[in-house]
Amino acid sequence: MIYSAIRSAVIDYAARGDINSAKVASFLPFAEERIFVGDPETPGLRTQEMMVGPVEQDINSALPTALLSLERVIAIVGSRDRELEFLPSAPVAPYEDVAGSPAWYTVRGRNLVVGPTFTETVQIIYYAQPASPSAEADENAIMRLYPRVYLYSLLVEAAMWLKDAELLAQYLPLFRSAMQGAAFADQQSRRGNAPIRIVADGTVRP
Repeated sequence: MIYSAIRSAVIDYAARGDINSAKVASFLPFAEERIFVGDPETPGLRTQEMMVGPVEQDINSALPTALLSLERVIAIVGSRDRELEFLPSAPVAPYEDVAGSPAWYTVRGRNLVVGPTFTETVQIIYYAQPASPSAEADENAIMRLYPRVYLYSLLVEAAMWLKDAELLAQYLPLFRSAMQGAAFADQQSRRGNAPIRIVADGTVRP
């Protein structure tokens, strides 16, 4: 659903004269933060349409601006790909100046750090925040596939701006339900109807 259609729906659903096109546009950054960053009750949305990579990434350099979270970090060691494990910053620090075959990565600030350090190629696969709409006909993948996520997130922001507890109580549960529905639909589209099994060590396998 294109931006102008979602915006019109927000104005109609809110049914308040002080919620207009300009006001909806001012809600958008906060609504997108709610969608993609999330909160303790509703994790930020991650779908396969948001996945980017593999792309090359310089060590000790800033990660892409649109990055929300890393999915995989892969070191190209000779002719082999080696997936690195995540560790918090402190355990990786002693290995930053030690040359060798990389085993771990961490994120410090917005920089990718690996240990032991090395000079070969690193590739990343990550989730990126979709482009925010600005023009009337703009539409990103989440707006197209899961328009209710944007609709209800904007209505939650409208309710908070209006200080309308009744409106908030109406749309916050609908927003959370839309987020859960989007996550479930994405999971289903990834694996279809293929069965999965959990073995004794807790590993999920096809």
